[in-house]
Amino acid sequence: QGSFWGKFRARQPFLFGRSIRWITGLAGQSIEEMETRHYVIDSFDGPTPDGKYTLVAKDVLKLVDGDKSQAPEMNSGFLVAAITSGATSATLSPSGIGNAEYPSSGAAVIAGREIVTFTRSADALTITRGQMNTVAAAANAQDRVQMVLKYTAADPADIIYDLMVNYAGISASYITLTDWQNETGTFLARLYSADICEPTSVGTLISELIQQACLCIWWDDVAQQIRLKVLRGIVTDAARFTPENTLKGSLTSKEQPEKRLSQVWTYFGRINPLKNLSDTDNYRSTSIMV
Repeated sequence: QGSFWGKFRARQPFLFGRSIRWITGLAGQSIEEMETRHYVIDSFDGPTPDGKYTLVAKDVLKLVDGDKSQAPEMNSGFLVAAITSGATSATLSPSGIGNAEYPSSGAAVIAGREIVTFTRSADALTITRGQMNTVAAAANAQDRVQMVLKYTAADPADIIYDLMVNYAGISASYITLTDWQNETGTFLARLYSADICEPTSVGTLISELIQQACLCIWWDDVAQQIRLKVLRGIVTDAARFTPENTLKGSLTSKEQPEKRLSQVWTYFGRINPLKNLSDTDNYRSTSIMV
């Protein structure tokens, strides 16, 4: 009983994130000869009373959105007892959370106010207080302990790969890391560092790095690969629009004065990584380009 889509909905209740292919070709071609584009299902709805069923598919970069993935991951550990501003040890709770969520050493934020470095044995932490320009402060029982995600002098290709694969859950098969590294090594040759103290949208983090490093990232839906390029001068053998390859009346140009920048103010040398990026008084220096 019922329509095809009604049965489909009942049999396939968990579609989000599933792969979906869009195959196009010509009459007489085999499936192997046709062009296949790869996407993932973002949402579905229906069937409506008139039998309409809707699937919305997007590329895999949708998985980096803030409602899908964040870095670092939210930790669920907290202090089992209060500590003074001079204490050099602390204990995590609930029991067993240390082995479950925390590495043997690293940096963490206590109560959202102070960054410490630590070594860990089970749930017991040995801590060094007031790190990264924060001030040692007393903390209460139940105050949260959140890991800091650190990148130190890292290739932006490696940072983006880590964020996509280890935090957004994108399959490593979609990324040819050596191609990314060759691109950034040849045309960028810069390393980047960051201290990320609170769970932040992976999409936001990647977008910030794309802007800082002048990168372009997109989904190649035919090759099923995420591509990365460094923005640079146009190569001499680049394809061009000419009268021979452009339909008459199909190419238009438009002025975009709102995208022109006459001054660029760059704030750098962030002091306290716990403060908001937009706090201009939290930077040591500025550079102005007119």
